[in-house]
Amino acid sequence: MIKTSPGGGCIRAYIPFKANGAKSRLSKILNRKERQMLASLMLEDVLISLRSSRLDAITLLSTASDGITEIVKSHGIKCRIDDRDLNTAINSILKEDTDPVMIVMSDLPLLKSSEIDRILEFEEDIVIAPGLGGGTNILLVRSPKSFHVDYHGNSLQDHLNIAKESGLSVRIYHSFLAAVDIDEATDLVELLIHSDGRASSYIRNLGFYLVENDGRVTVKREVENA
Repeated sequence: MIKTSPGGGCIRAYIPFKANGAKSRLSKILNRKERQMLASLMLEDVLISLRSSRLDAITLLSTASDGITEIVKSHGIKCRIDDRDLNTAINSILKEDTDPVMIVMSDLPLLKSSEIDRILEFEEDIVIAPGLGGGTNILLVRSPKSFHVDYHGNSLQDHLNIAKESGLSVRIYHSFLAAVDIDEATDLVELLIHSDGRASSYIRNLGFYLVENDGRVTVKREVENA
């Protein structure tokens, strides 16, 4: 059964995914193969949550076809290959679509379907779930042709300004589960504490574990990175 947004129209989610060279800021603790595997497993965690939500359709927006065939097939989603920068790729989608569009980052392994459904309940023109550092982790745009994205720098503030200039109403949805993206070694703490998904299991299997250091929780690895 096709589900519609409060304002009408089917809602498709796009998940941007960098197929090669993912998660370079984790290079001090994970080798290239491990980083790519972690990125793929986080993507699968996100897809599992999205497929359990009230979204109508899901499309993987990948920079290349390498390594994504099985993911696309196993999750029964569509795929769109676009090797341009993130802003250009997303803005081209917004220019094409007439139905509401949701952009969900692929590195949100704590995300639950309930968070997605809560966002869909809001009736504002733009709904943003920000990241912890001022980024935009989830973006719902009900009238795509009236909006454009700018994901560089403080994208939350940029998107608020773009919405204001376009006369669009905005809702900021603050959610810890949607805010945690995995970019730095310190982010693995949240992954190990709050998730039991595929990405978390993989990190544990690599030998990472939680330790307390001067009153703060950090991660260590049982074996040195190859």
